[in-house]
Amino acid sequence: MAAGIRDDQGHLVAGLSISAPADRLEESWLERLKATAAQISAALGYRG
Repeated sequence: MAAGIRDDQGHLVAGLSISAPADRLEESWLERLKATAAQISAALGYRG
């Protein structure tokens, strides 16, 4: 699972990911991952 992190210009500058064995991955992690990436992007000035 991965989500992009954007800067104040909207450029993709990094990625945030979670990895685990397939049988241990939980779908519920995806929303938390995306929310965390959005928080980091906001801290970098992204307003999209």
